[in-house]
Amino acid sequence: MLNVMKKIIVFILLVVLIGCTEKSVDPISNSPNEINGQFINWNPANGDSILWRVSIDSVEHLLAHTKILSNGSFKINLPNPPSEVLHNYLKVEREDSIYFEMKDSIQFSDTTAKFISLTLEHYERISFPIQCGSTNGFDINSIVGDYQIHYYYFDRSTEVTGKWTVLLKDQMYPQYERTIITQYNKVIFKQGWNQIILKLVSLDNGVRTFEVLNDNKISTEWVLVALPNEFVRLL
Repeated sequence: MLNVMKKIIVFILLVVLIGCTEKSVDPISNSPNEINGQFINWNPANGDSILWRVSIDSVEHLLAHTKILSNGSFKINLPNPPSEVLHNYLKVEREDSIYFEMKDSIQFSDTTAKFISLTLEHYERISFPIQCGSTNGFDINSIVGDYQIHYYYFDRSTEVTGKWTVLLKDQMYPQYERTIITQYNKVIFKQGWNQIILKLVSLDNGVRTFEVLNDNKISTEWVLVALPNEFVRLL
């Protein structure tokens, strides 16, 4: 009888241990709120940290910080941002001047969705923004295939369609007028953190077309320093 009881106890312990093993599976790596990046042509003398901070009522809040390894690689986990920094999309139907014309046909499937874009900064005595992708800024010298990766946090899921069109006018040399289009083709933003890619897809007779697409790159390349994009429309 004693041997039977021992066998029963051993069996129960095995079941418990197996059950615990199944439940303790490691979480999937590279979650949507985790960025694995590496700087191109990194010089260790540049400094050793990056950060993300936001301003609430004129007070700066540090939300994320991480060290940069000597080879330029880093990993940073992004928390959910405070609700105070989220905002709705500000639509501008049309804006004209003697220098340019702008038309906004961007639509949200859920117009109540609020969001924030991520701006990471490299810190070395002073801080300055960094950019993910093959170029740190789109301008007249950009070529087809140049791209940037951007990160957004949304408080709810929504789909974005439409385009932002800018016609740059040249009063003295009309032949140099050019049109810049930023196209959103059913871009899905889920609740939480999202990764998108902004790519220059065509140059055709003075028309420069950029496309915004969903993306899911696990490893990303970063460059110093982020520059303003010329008339490219991001959310």
